[in-house]
Parts: sequence; structure tokens; C-alpha cells
Amino acid sequence: MSLIWNNETDSIDCFHNGDTFTLTYTDFKQYLEVPITPSMYYWISTYIISHHEIHVVEDVELGSDIMDTLMNSAIDAYFEKPIDYRIRLHEQVLKKLQTTRDIASAKESAAMNWILDDNDESFGPSNPIFKETCEFVRSLVEKYRAKHENLNIKVQDEMQWKGGHELGESDTEPSFDITTE
Repeated sequence: MSLIWNNETDSIDCFHNGDTFTLTYTDFKQYLEVPITPSMYYWISTYIISHHEIHVVEDVELGSDIMDTLMNSAIDAYFEKPIDYRIRLHEQVLKKLQTTRDIASAKESAAMNWILDDNDESFGPSNPIFKETCEFVRSLVEKYRAKHENLNIKVQDEMQWKGGHELGESDTEPSFDITTE
């Protein structure tokens, strides 16, 4: 059994006995049924990858309630972190999401501009790879458009993050409970 972070899809890929399943940000949001932001998702995912036990993940595959235990343990561990740590994590993730979103947007525009560029006489319809190249670049446009839209949602979600400090919470007071939001 292995759990691996997939940078391309921002998900946890789970491999066991030739079977594969994936846990995504959307899966976590639906499963937890409480507000979760990308920074929380990344932290919880890292926790699960580094703290899972083989029998626990096997039970998750079989649909047992062990997933509740694993998720709850990760959430508890997240909220045990000092508020300053969670604020820094939130700020870092928000900045990374915004930067990555802007890069995806720029790549989408560059690919679209290449398709629309009529000035390149050397690479026209008579070129033997023209059709395949245009199809490839169109797929890039779609890829980066989808990535941009996905990152835009994550940026909006991350901007909704509340750590408890907004209400004056400190590390010496009871923990902020996301389920009461």
C-alpha cells in the first residue's frame, strides 16, 4: 500500500494490490462536510500520507469507518498547530495559488495567441505537422483554462479561510472549531 502526492492533479494517489484510487480536494470537501480550504487540504493530505498505517488505508478501501478516524485525527492535528503557524500556512498557500493561477492564465493566453497568429508564414497548413500541432496547442489551451478555473476556485476558497484569530483567539484559549462556522 502506498500513498503518493500527485503534483499534477493536486491529489493523493493510493495504490494497493494493483488497484488505484484518488483523493482530491473536492473529495475532502464533500467527505468532511465542514468548511475546508486548500491550505487545510494540503496540510491534512500531508498528514495522512505521513501517518497512515497500511491496515487503516486498506480498511478505507473497503469502505469502513476508519476513514472517519484518519480524517478526524488529521483535523485535530491541524488545529493543534499554533495559530501563527496556521496563519503563515494560509498566507503561503494563498500566494502560491495566486502565482500558479496567473502562470496557468498566461500559458492559456500564449497558446491561444499562437493559434490566432496569422503572421507565421513558415508554419502554415502546408507544414506536415500543422494539424497535429494545432490540435496539441488547442489541448494546451483547454488544459490551462481548466487549471486556471480550478485554481481560481481554490483562491476564492482560501480567501474564505478563518483561523479563529479574527475573533481574537490565541493559542492560550480554546481551539477554534471549524464546524461552528
